[in-house]
Amino acid sequence: MAGGAEALTRRGLLRLGMGISTSLVAHSIGIGTARSDSLAKLFVFVPSDMAIFAFQKLISSALPDADIVAFGRYRDFESSLADRPDAVLTLQPVLEAKQLKAAVTGSMAGSMIEPCALVAVGKAVEAQSLDSVGIVDILGHKGMKDLVSRIVGSSPRVERVTKNEDLLPLLQFSTVDAVVLPERLVASLQARSKLDLRATRTVAGLGLPALSIMTPAGASLVEKFRKLSGRANQEMGVARWE
Repeated sequence: MAGGAEALTRRGLLRLGMGISTSLVAHSIGIGTARSDSLAKLFVFVPSDMAIFAFQKLISSALPDADIVAFGRYRDFESSLADRPDAVLTLQPVLEAKQLKAAVTGSMAGSMIEPCALVAVGKAVEAQSLDSVGIVDILGHKGMKDLVSRIVGSSPRVERVTKNEDLLPLLQFSTVDAVVLPERLVASLQARSKLDLRATRTVAGLGLPALSIMTPAGASLVEKFRKLSGRANQEMGVARWE
């Protein structure tokens, strides 16, 4: 009788051990451990006037059925692509550089290209007269040289910064002759300074944000983006998604 009880106890402990082991394995691979595990993971890299965490919260509120990770620096976004998100949202030149196909593209006033401006202190400038310009980095050193040449129509030295608010010090300390940014952000830049900042439209614009699908799970985001509206769109310079 004692031997039978001992055998039952051993079997019970074995079953308990197996249960604990299975639980630990499930936890380690994330099965049912967090709501985000069942959601499409979307990586976002779209320069904004907002702080990166506030911007991520804004996009997350607009897309509650997606697991959003926003990046404030190009190099962080670039390295994160090795993690294979389900989809990425970024500016068209970035998708092109990474050879990613756009599934949905933002548009404003019927165009998928956003007008840009050269902003300088005290005068309107011509691209051909510029020795240097500042711009938010979206493509790294080589990529930004090519992009600036296309946007301004000349080849000045390029001073890259991480975010829009970093452009103003470049002008305040005469680090560059002018800065390049979307026209819709010029008024915000002017409001931050007492400098006499004047804008001139560039010869070319910048491709608006676009969504690229990287896994089958990301396909669910296409229709959600086509219905996206409100402040999230405004922050990205988008009126609608096509």
